Amino acid sequence: MPPRALLAITTAALLGSTVSTVAAAPSPPPTCNATLVPGWSAGATILSKVETPTAAGCCAACTLLPECVVFVLDGTACFLKADAAGSHAKAHQTTGFVSAPPTDNPVPPSRSP
Repeated sequence: MPPRALLAITTAALLGSTVSTVAAAPSPPPTCNATLVPGWSAGATILSKVETPTAAGCCAACTLLPECVVFVLDGTACFLKADAAGSHAKAHQTTGFVSAPPTDNPVPPSRSP
């Protein structure tokens, strides 16, 4: 459960003999529809950087910023971006286009095995 989704209230007696914790139900994650492109990088204007191990977590973070249209996941570093300028091949990165990919520099076709 993400730390921000957890509300914990702890009370303890003066000598520490009583401790109770109450946790609120987590809020549902925002829905994110993105076109994922493994091995690709995009975007010049970085809005924020967050740590998350998955593209789904990166996408969810992007939906929290109205100006975020692209995210790039590099390991656990997630870069939230305001544009898709400078799209290019980049091994070990995954780009998520929250809006349509740019028409001036389209995503390359899939490679055949």
